[in-house]
Amino acid sequence: MKAVIPAKGTSTRVPEKNFRDFYEGKSIIDILAEKLLKLLPAQDIYISSDDNSVAKIADKLGINFHLRDEYLTRNSTPMNEVVQGVCLQLPMDDAYMWCQATEPLFNEYDKCLKIWHDLDKSKYDSLAVCYPIKRFLLDQNHKPMGFGFGPWHNCSQDLPQMYQLNFTMGILTRDWIEKCGYHVGGKPYWYESEQFCIDIDDMDDWELAKMAYQYKMNKKEGN
Repeated sequence: MKAVIPAKGTSTRVPEKNFRDFYEGKSIIDILAEKLLKLLPAQDIYISSDDNSVAKIADKLGINFHLRDEYLTRNSTPMNEVVQGVCLQLPMDDAYMWCQATEPLFNEYDKCLKIWHDLDKSKYDSLAVCYPIKRFLLDQNHKPMGFGFGPWHNCSQDLPQMYQLNFTMGILTRDWIEKCGYHVGGKPYWYESEQFCIDIDDMDDWELAKMAYQYKMNKKEGN
């Protein structure tokens, strides 16, 4: 198993998103790397970036640095080609774990790895994290999805089960990466996380995630 942490050097909506102070002097990259280092050997973890200076961060954490080819740094490059291109440039392995630092509240990597280890690989070519949700959702025509307007309005607990996909983490076989490279395989095992999730995309997400993470750490430490 090789783990990849994608970490572009620039971010438009949250400046220096991957490397700015998030919690007690640590960045979201630092926090993710520390989680992975509890589960995998340091030599099997890679930070993949378009910025050579990120090599110093990888060195500080004791993990590997991967400098992407120029084509894989373009915003116009399809994401499946980025995943495929990066993973196939790393040492050969039977599976690769693509881990997004932008969801720092997720901390179930150990459970995902155990499930992956025990999975029948003839039935599954990947593992993907999703989040069960029940929401009053409307379609593009403002029609209710799974409930109705009026006295027959459903209670929230009776809404249909739906799932949110944030691409938090995916485990992919090398065969699937060579074939396609997309985050989710053709025969995925869906890991349904019950954890509260915040996918950091803008500054409001960033501030909310910081507060939620601080609360979570205080609760863990009994404060």
